[in-house]
Amino acid sequence: PGVFVAGGFRGPKDIPDSVVEGSAAAAAALALVGASRGTQVIPKAYPPEMALDPEPRIGVFICHCGSNIAGVVDVGGLAAFARTLPGVAVVETTLYTCSTDSLGRIKQAIAEHHLNRVVVASCTPRTHEPIFREALREAGLNPYLFEMANIRDQCSWVHGGDPSAATEKARALLAGAVVRAARLEPLQRVPVPMRHDALVIGGGIAGMTAALNLAEQGFPVTLVEREAVLGGRLRMPLLLPDGSSARDARETIAARVAAHPNVQVLTSHRVTGSRGTVGNFETTVAGPDGERIVRHGATIVATGLREWHPAPYGIDEDPRVITLAAFEARAMADAATGSAQAGTSPPARRASSVVMLLCAGPWDRMPFYCSRTCCTQSLLAALTYKRAHADAAVTVLVREVRTYGRAEEIYTEARRAGVMVFRYAPDAAPQVQRAPEGITVTVRDQSLGEEVHLPADLLVISPAQLPAEGAAELCTIFKIPATAEGFFLEAHVKLRPADFASEGLFLCGGAHYPKPLGEAIAGALAAAARAGTLLWRESLEVGGVVALVDRDRCTTCLTCLRLCAYDAITFDADGIAVVDPARCQGCGLCVAACPGNALTLGHYTREQMLAKITALLAPQETAYAG
Repeated sequence: PGVFVAGGFRGPKDIPDSVVEGSAAAAAALALVGASRGTQVIPKAYPPEMALDPEPRIGVFICHCGSNIAGVVDVGGLAAFARTLPGVAVVETTLYTCSTDSLGRIKQAIAEHHLNRVVVASCTPRTHEPIFREALREAGLNPYLFEMANIRDQCSWVHGGDPSAATEKARALLAGAVVRAARLEPLQRVPVPMRHDALVIGGGIAGMTAALNLAEQGFPVTLVEREAVLGGRLRMPLLLPDGSSARDARETIAARVAAHPNVQVLTSHRVTGSRGTVGNFETTVAGPDGERIVRHGATIVATGLREWHPAPYGIDEDPRVITLAAFEARAMADAATGSAQAGTSPPARRASSVVMLLCAGPWDRMPFYCSRTCCTQSLLAALTYKRAHADAAVTVLVREVRTYGRAEEIYTEARRAGVMVFRYAPDAAPQVQRAPEGITVTVRDQSLGEEVHLPADLLVISPAQLPAEGAAELCTIFKIPATAEGFFLEAHVKLRPADFASEGLFLCGGAHYPKPLGEAIAGALAAAARAGTLLWRESLEVGGVVALVDRDRCTTCLTCLRLCAYDAITFDADGIAVVDPARCQGCGLCVAACPGNALTLGHYTREQMLAKITALLAPQETAYAG
């Protein structure tokens, strides 16, 4: 107890899975130490913020990023160009500007050269801007007096074949960054109280896992489930690679959730609306007894997925055609009872020939995507059936076999047991002919290069996994993005795989994309860890990049009120717009739409942005004219 593992130590995996498992291990640890969390933390102390000299003194730091930038862009020439720009007091180049040594050098340069603004030319601010802002704050400089020029993503990576053009573009980006930095003003954020409750939407294995972990960390949790009982996909028969019982797993965790004093379970309820922002959400849920308001600081979406019902194959009209879930149930029953040896198995279970059709659609209505779990589950079901019915012919038809990681062992065992696997091309789907005397499936195997005719007493269809009912509604309610297939989209596939782009919203389980049970549980723990990191804070800082109102220009046209997606704008008794900094997300939509120019976005004022645009478009020698 108390020892957890994650990442490649557990087996081969990509970066997103390693990040998720790292957060999952942290969540498991936090559940053990929840009561003492934060008791050994010493609050970070910052030096007093220095007064801003009206004359800009800009420090420019240009990153080689190893060879990512310097392999294409002339970093030395770019540094020489930067020294000619007005307001620039010091220019330095570094191998990796985000490294600890380089950050220390930036802080040292601020003190030595009395810098009052900093520009870093490196990679994307999406991932690195917070690091540099923190360095400014540690040096006594307001963090909003910082600007980045993305010369990696926008120059070296996209113009790798033309170093001269990449360098010229980097000069323009740097010029724009410097001219904007000269006009930056310090901004302040203020603390606001927040709620320490969590809302988990979806009562499947992911939702229950996330809710239970947060509860064990010490946070009150409301778990909302559309169905009358908890369990999600685990309420259906499900074979697990280690031979354990999915039903036992479901019943165990459901009992723990129901018994935990920090968890309130609302079954037969669905979310109908939500307002507020990180730390202070108000979500409306509707159930048999009417509506209620749930107030919470963080939201985890774990609505799961559903299996497409493949009607075109005869599922509803022919008992010889069943879905993978139904076949798993039969295979499990035969394996448990040994009915094949007893001779008591009904005809459907004694099928002497089984053909399993994977990647079955509905590709006539949407672009193809891989549901990821089908290969492993189908081969596991085929292996289980083959062990119970050794003489049966079991054949799997698939576009590509994707039994990744340790699941490759299942493929190997199934092939050794006699399960046949044929690969078909995407534009040559198997043809199914159903007749009273039997079913025939014709497939053109890519390896053989010829057609194979397979008789089938039982045809098993493995259809696509689709987003759960109501997923599209949640996208609208919480203003969260989704993929083209309808699954929820994370903030960053590698850096923030359990977060939505909007703060305070997290995702996990099949709602993210189809995933096996182990990955769903790891994702749920990761989401709980991320939410717990937020919920344990005493307060949140708001402000900074938010909309500001010029009361003399506001004409009460209500344009901003209609456009604001975050309910951040109200009107006072004088009919003047008022922006709530806790709810404003700094999207700038109201600023762009205001016909009277009564709104300004902090850190992105018109003067700052127009100056930057002018510098980007003008010849470099005249970029600062005037």
